[in-house]
Amino acid sequence: PMFLMYRDDAHHTAVALRLGVKHLMVGVHEATILDGGVCSNAGLDPGEKSVKYGFTLECGQHEDPESPEVGYRAILNALAFLGITASPAPEPASDYELLSMYDVHDRAHADDSFSRAWASFDKLTKGDHIGTRHDGTKVLAEEDGYILFPDAKALPGNEWFYVARARPHGEPASPM
Repeated sequence: PMFLMYRDDAHHTAVALRLGVKHLMVGVHEATILDGGVCSNAGLDPGEKSVKYGFTLECGQHEDPESPEVGYRAILNALAFLGITASPAPEPASDYELLSMYDVHDRAHADDSFSRAWASFDKLTKGDHIGTRHDGTKVLAEEDGYILFPDAKALPGNEWFYVARARPHGEPASPM
């Protein structure tokens, strides 16, 4: 599905709600770039801490004929909202899902395996069996939420999957 990842602050949220995307995701930048996580040495930290805008928009599968239109519409909406074009600014979305990524699970061993074929945005219920470690230890969902970016082919020591929780609309973002 199409989704948008962005920094969790009011500055980015104002734009994100106008790009025409239903799945909004925060927590990626804070957990992986700003707090010394997996991408902390990617050279993005100074830009992420500034007032500049930065988004990652997944427009859909490569073969999906709607993908280019999703990206094009998001660009036009952003330009209109920022006052760069003469088009009227779009209204903020009311029908969207806000997810907050909060944890990453690395694959520890080549024999770690998923309990089934997972896809991003599959719902998790607390206690769901996500996978099994090479020593037989079950990996269970710690709370209700969603699995993101499951990678059955991840090499040991790399990201196996991420988990996110739904965040209520209107819950305050981080201050700008």
